[in-house]
Amino acid sequence: MKPENERNEIDVAVGRNIRHARERRGLSQRQLGEMIGVTHQQVQKYESAGDRISASRLAVTARFLGCSINKLFAGVHVGLKRTSGYSAEALAVAALFDRIPSAEKRASVVELVASLTSEEG
Repeated sequence: MKPENERNEIDVAVGRNIRHARERRGLSQRQLGEMIGVTHQQVQKYESAGDRISASRLAVTARFLGCSINKLFAGVHVGLKRTSGYSAEALAVAALFDRIPSAEKRASVVELVASLTSEEG
């Protein structure tokens, strides 16, 4: 049995994903903390997996970071399988794909991906 204070791999992945999303948005820990109602020290603890983030705070964080909660769980594996069977990158592409308003552009994306899979390494 693991000690209670040992960092959980899921907490580590979620914290890392929060940090990456925050940095992509160009936000400091202080700025994100103000947005979600915690101190910058608490944001640091979430990002380092020193403290677990609650489900409600995670939802608020995702909203302010402009991403889905699923994106914050990217790379999390349950047992020996990924949570969905697809990579985080594949899920991200799938989520964005349905937002493309033009059927013609969606078809072009499919053609592009198909051509990339047939290229020699």
